[in-house]
Amino acid sequence: MDIETVNRFLNPDISMMQGVGDMEVTEEENTLAIQMGHIVTAKALKSGVDAVMPAMPDPEIPASVGQFHTFPYAMPAAQQPYVVDDPVIQARLTRVYEQEQTGELEEPNSMVVACASSVCTSEQALDVKPQSSSERIVLYVCGGGFVSSDTARLKWHYVRVSQELGQRVFVPRYHVAPAHVFPRAIHDVYTAFMYLVQQGFQAQDITVLGISAGANIALAVVELLRIQKEPEPSRIVVVAPCVDLTLSMD
Repeated sequence: MDIETVNRFLNPDISMMQGVGDMEVTEEENTLAIQMGHIVTAKALKSGVDAVMPAMPDPEIPASVGQFHTFPYAMPAAQQPYVVDDPVIQARLTRVYEQEQTGELEEPNSMVVACASSVCTSEQALDVKPQSSSERIVLYVCGGGFVSSDTARLKWHYVRVSQELGQRVFVPRYHVAPAHVFPRAIHDVYTAFMYLVQQGFQAQDITVLGISAGANIALAVVELLRIQKEPEPSRIVVVAPCVDLTLSMD
């Protein structure tokens, strides 16, 4: 193996998000990256995560507290391909757009809707359209280090947010590394935002809330909305945001 290829995978610009699953990486290069420990295989990653966070049954939410449902969603048919200045990112965005259009993904996009019983009924929770012309909602982007999008485990938290704010909470389940690479997760959450707008919600009535890696994705989605000249949310809340991927901050 030539030194140039080795140096490529030692480059800090190559991350887990940009490795396995990237069509630009050859099988030989991918094998080398795994041997060097620079890229974690999906199997090894799951084994490590399970050791730290053993599988747990979904926490139960009493009917008196709230509702929790999952439903599939798709990109609005009228959505146009993204246009950004960076040719490399443009190529990747075009690719995920094509995957969405042609239905190539093994697991289609899905979204959780959670609501406190004081906010709405079970039937109202599943009705994705606005309950009034001024309904405010939360688009909650969960964390997970870009390698997990476990929306079920934290459903008690979504209901608590709903209870505190008096609003429904929508949580997109985005595709994660290493099986899916940048900018797949950003596209999924962007699509979720545009889906809610298509359903009749006003962009200014959507609060985007991101946790950890989800905060990074949330900020990227708002930037993509700005680039696309689409309506932007009036509020964005980031909690413990993972925003310095160079790890250069104190």
